[in-house]
Amino acid sequence: MLLFMKKWINKILFFLILPGSAQNKISVKTPDAPKLVVGIVIDQMRDEYLHRFRNRFGNNGFRKLTDNGLVFKDMHYNYVPTFTGPGHASIYSGSTPRFHGIVANEWYIRQEKKEIYCVDDATVISVPLGYKDGKKSPHRLWCTNISDELKFRNKQSKVISVSLKDRSAILPAGHAADGAYWMDDSSGHFITSSFYREQLPGWAQSFNRNFRPEDYLKNGWSTLYSINTYTSSTEDDFPYEKSPFGGKAVFPYDFSKLGYKPKFFKYTPFGNTILRRFAMQAVVHEALGKDAITDFLWISFSAPDYVGHMFGPRSVELEDTYIRLDRELDTLITFLDKQVGQGQYLLFLTADHACSENIGYLKKHKTPGGSLTEKKLEDTLKAFFRKEFNHAEWLEKVSNFLIYLNIPDPGFYRKAIDKTKAYLLSLEGILEVAECSLLDQVCAGNDFPEQLNKAGYASKLEADLIYTPSPGWLDYDINGTTHGVCYAGDTHVPMLWYGHRIKKGRVFGRKYITQIAPTVAQILGIPKPSCALWEPLGEILKNYE
Repeated sequence: MLLFMKKWINKILFFLILPGSAQNKISVKTPDAPKLVVGIVIDQMRDEYLHRFRNRFGNNGFRKLTDNGLVFKDMHYNYVPTFTGPGHASIYSGSTPRFHGIVANEWYIRQEKKEIYCVDDATVISVPLGYKDGKKSPHRLWCTNISDELKFRNKQSKVISVSLKDRSAILPAGHAADGAYWMDDSSGHFITSSFYREQLPGWAQSFNRNFRPEDYLKNGWSTLYSINTYTSSTEDDFPYEKSPFGGKAVFPYDFSKLGYKPKFFKYTPFGNTILRRFAMQAVVHEALGKDAITDFLWISFSAPDYVGHMFGPRSVELEDTYIRLDRELDTLITFLDKQVGQGQYLLFLTADHACSENIGYLKKHKTPGGSLTEKKLEDTLKAFFRKEFNHAEWLEKVSNFLIYLNIPDPGFYRKAIDKTKAYLLSLEGILEVAECSLLDQVCAGNDFPEQLNKAGYASKLEADLIYTPSPGWLDYDINGTTHGVCYAGDTHVPMLWYGHRIKKGRVFGRKYITQIAPTVAQILGIPKPSCALWEPLGEILKNYE
C-alpha cells in the first residue's frame, strides 16, 4: 500500500510541473464527441501490405477501413531510429524521441556503463505478484500523452491499453490510464504493474484462469488456405528464414511435438487472437463507450512483428498472419458496432514502424544489401583501434547507430575522431558518419539524414559519432528482417481512420505519425500532449467543422 501511495504522489507531482499543457488548449469544439476512440497499432506493418494482400482480405476487416474510411497514402515516421518503443510513444504523444525521451527499446547510459530498457522500473512490483515481466512503468516518458490529457480533463473517462508487449501497452497508456495489460512470456497470462493497479480486475483474472495454451496451439499452424494460393510470397521453403520453434521454417508447424509453450503465441497469428479476445473483454467489463463521456481503447497487435523478424516480409508465414489478422479485425469491428454502436466510435489504425527488405531476397535479385550488426561493427572497430592506436578499449560501445568512444587523452581526441570517421566511411554498409556534437547545428525537420537523427535522439547525446547504414544494410543477420533506419521501407506505415463522422476518401500528401495525437486532442477539445509539436490532420478535422 505504501508503494502504491508513493507512486500516486509521484504522479501528482509530475503532472503539476509538466510544461505546456495549459498553453496547448484548442478552440475547436465538437458538437458530438465519439463515445470511444480506438487506436489500433500493428507492430511492423508496411503500408504496401494493404495492397499486396488486398485480394486475400474479406470485406469487413482491412478492406472495410480502406473502402469506407479516410486513407492517408503517404504516412511516415519523421525520426530515426524506428523501433517499437519510440513508435508507440510518438503516436500517442504527438512528438519525437528527442522530446518525449523514449529514444529506443533499449539504450546505453554512458555514466552507468549499461543499457536500460524503456519501461523497466525497479520501484514497482508485478500485479499479480510472482510474474517476472511485471516490474514496468512509463516513468521514462518525459511528457504527457493523449491518454493523460483525456484523464486530466475528465476523470470519468476510462483509458485501457492492451498488447502482448509491455512497452506497447504502457507507452500508449501513459501515466494516468485506468489499465495497461500485457502478456507474461512464461505463463501466457495478462499482467500489469503496481504503477497502475494494486490488483488485476476480476474480468482479467477470469480470463487468465480460463487460458489454456493447447486451446490455441493444439491444431498446429497450417496455412488458412491451400499453400499454392499464397502467390504474394516467396516459396515456403525459402532459405532466408528462421523458425522460432526449431527445425526448418516450413509449414505445417506441429505444436503437439514442439510443446504448447505460451511463448510460441507471439510467433503465430494466434497471439493476435488472444489479444483481440482480451480487448473485447475489456470493452465489456470496463463499459467502454457506454455513455457520452469519451473513453480510449488502445490495442497493439505484436505478433506481426515477431513473425516478420523471424520469417521476413516476403514469407508465406507473414502473408498467412495478415490474412488471419484481417479476420480478427472483422470480428473486432463487428463487435464494436454492436457494443458501442455504428458511427459512435472513432477508430484509427497505423503501425509503430515498418521493416526493411530481407537481405537474402535482395541478393537473390542482385540488389545491394548486407548485414552490419552492432556486434560485428563493435568487433571491427576494436580491431581498428588496436591496430591504429594500440588501444582497443578506446571503443566503448556501439548502440542504436551511435558510437561511444573512451579516449582518456583530450589532446588526442580530435585525431581519433577524424581517423575513426574516415575508417567507418571506408566500410561497406555505412553511408554517412556525423559527430553527435554537430547535430544541434541542424534544424529539427524531416530531411535525410541529419534532421531525422536530431529528432530521434535526446538533445544531449552522450555518444561521439552517429552513422547511417547504406540502403539494404541491416543490423540483423541474413534471415528474417528488422527495422530502425531512415528509408521508406522502415518509415512508411498505413494510416486509416474510420467511424465517427469520418467520410471515406484518400489523402496523397506526405503526413507524419506525430500528427495523430494532436488530431485526437482537437476532435475532443482537450489540450495537446505537453511535448506535441505537430499540427493536426486537417483532412480529419474538416469532418468536425
